[in-house]
Parts: sequence; structure tokens; C-alpha cells
Amino acid sequence: MQELIEAESWLDDWEKYILELPTCEHTHFLSKQTLHGLRVTLRSCRELAAKLLHDGFSYVMTGKFNQDPLEVILLLIL
Repeated sequence: MQELIEAESWLDDWEKYILELPTCEHTHFLSKQTLHGLRVTLRSCRELAAKLLHDGFSYVMTGKFNQDPLEVILLLIL
């Protein structure tokens, strides 16, 4: 859990650092969409891990999280 929290904090610090650079240097950062996607992913992993631990799991292997099955279902529906 702490690693996910630290990753979110690192991402925030990186964004602040880039925004303090001259505008021409902003191209060395992520797109707004990628940054938002990373934040959503980190927050979702952290919240899901917290729920699983709260519900009685001894540990959570976040590296095993996978949305591919969900994407397959959505492709069949759409």
C-alpha cells in the first residue's frame, strides 16, 4: 500500500517540477491524458487493495491485476 501512495506522491512532485520549467521543456512530460490515466490506475489499485485487505485477504499481489477479461466482455457488448 505504501508503495502506491508513494507513487502517487512522486507523480505529483514530477508534475510540479515540470510545470516550474520553461514552457518549451513541458514536452518532456506525459500528456494530460496519460497523467490522468496513471493517477486513476494508482488510485484504483490502492483502493482495491485496501478493500481486499479489509475483507480478510492476507496480502494482495497488485501485479496480477488485469483488465483484459473486462475489455473482452466490453468488446463483445459493443
